[in-house]
Amino acid sequence: MKAGIQTRLLILTTVVLGTFLSLAGLVLDRSFQASVLTNAEEQLRIVIYSLMGTVEDDGTRLLFDGPLPEPRLSQPESGLYAEVTARHGLTAWRSPSAQTSSVNLPETDISLAAGEFVFFTDEDRLDRFLLSYAVIWGDTEDAVLTFTVATDQQPFLAEIQGFRRNLYVGLSAVTIFFVLAQWLAVRVGLRPLRTMAAEVRALEDGERESLSEDYPKELEGLAENLDRFVAHEQRSRTRYRRAMEDLAHSLKTPLAVIRNELAERDNGAMEKDSRRQLLQEQL
Repeated sequence: MKAGIQTRLLILTTVVLGTFLSLAGLVLDRSFQASVLTNAEEQLRIVIYSLMGTVEDDGTRLLFDGPLPEPRLSQPESGLYAEVTARHGLTAWRSPSAQTSSVNLPETDISLAAGEFVFFTDEDRLDRFLLSYAVIWGDTEDAVLTFTVATDQQPFLAEIQGFRRNLYVGLSAVTIFFVLAQWLAVRVGLRPLRTMAAEVRALEDGERESLSEDYPKELEGLAENLDRFVAHEQRSRTRYRRAMEDLAHSLKTPLAVIRNELAERDNGAMEKDSRRQLLQEQL
């Protein structure tokens, strides 16, 4: 069964709109995910700067003057951990949150230059975001300390999942709305065609003699052609009717002769033969 114009337009609109919104959703999802990762890195960068601003070196170990700049660094299982390592990987300081939670930050194989930030993911352990920063801490270039801060990914992943869920719900609602709007627009747009079909059926049934004149510009040519076709058919029917009338009139004379001859059946045999021949000629 062939699909109608309305069905075809709806299917085409749904496919095109679905493809476009899917691509748009993918782009928005990737952009938001990148934004969340950038935000996580920025938060870790702020923590590192805060630690660097409060740390003191008494020559044997690192000390912090007063409370830590980030309260979560002092809370167990807080999801935020910090560590400071020397050049050869020796741990110079670990945050209380890392000590009480028995969290060991992974050692990175990347050799950092002084003033360099490296952001990476600890996927082998508890799925954490980590940011490392190397800084010269002393009078010589060999006195390099690496500040490493880690945070759990779960809050950021939950934010991404929430955005993704709202995005899909929103795009689905937009798709349904546009499909319904397209269905209504197509139905209203195709109304003149339905009107024309009804008027053509009325022409076939003899209920009207021509189509309406208030069709849209796109259908005016079709309506005019249909009117000309109907007028041509009417003229043809008139000619056929006149031809049949002429044919009937031309039959009246021989039929009248036959009727008169049949009325005179009481004549002689010779006359009957001549009448029979005359009747045959007329027939």
